Amino acid sequence: MSEKNKKIENLFVIVGQNLSAFDEIYNELNEKHKFSDFDRKIFYAGEIPFEKIIEEMDFLPVFCEKKLIVIKNCENLKKRECEILEKIIKKEVKKTFIIITGADIKAPLKKYAKEFNVFKTPEDILFSQIYKIKREDKERLRSLIKEYITQRERNFQVVVAAAHIYLKNILLKKKRADEEIIKKFEQLSELDFSLKTGRIHPGEELEIFFYYFFS
Repeated sequence: MSEKNKKIENLFVIVGQNLSAFDEIYNELNEKHKFSDFDRKIFYAGEIPFEKIIEEMDFLPVFCEKKLIVIKNCENLKKRECEILEKIIKKEVKKTFIIITGADIKAPLKKYAKEFNVFKTPEDILFSQIYKIKREDKERLRSLIKEYITQRERNFQVVVAAAHIYLKNILLKKKRADEEIIKKFEQLSELDFSLKTGRIHPGEELEIFFYYFFS
């Protein structure tokens, strides 16, 4: 069996833009096994510490024979994290279904991926537009961020990076750092740290707050 066609029982790695592929697998498994909230967990890579995902995979199912672990935005997983996941999945897969989905994924999990309609990602589009949009076009900026968050479900780490690019562009154009820009850089750095350490949890209020960095 070739590297590309390798398969682990109960593991589904979906790479690309086909949301229906994920929905089909997720709904089929959920309908068959009737997972309770305790036995069905959804994580967003890059939103919480990787260790939290690993901890959850150690727990046995509570009400069902199996449990379901979903990892979205898998493009945020580091190569080392993918290597760790592969080892754990090979050992724990008998009691757990794992669905990993996103725009792309690193080795060694890439060899298990089914690729669907891989084209220019929302991240590519977001970053390219951030470079082009003028500071005065606030409505376009808000629309762009909202559209990205809708596509990538709470992937705020990418929005942090986009905000950093946007502020840096303003700084280069002004050729000097005023108090407002310095304050925003500091707040963005604090926000990034809080997201990575789990001190702040993404939600609608956080989405609204992000507009401040693009104002």
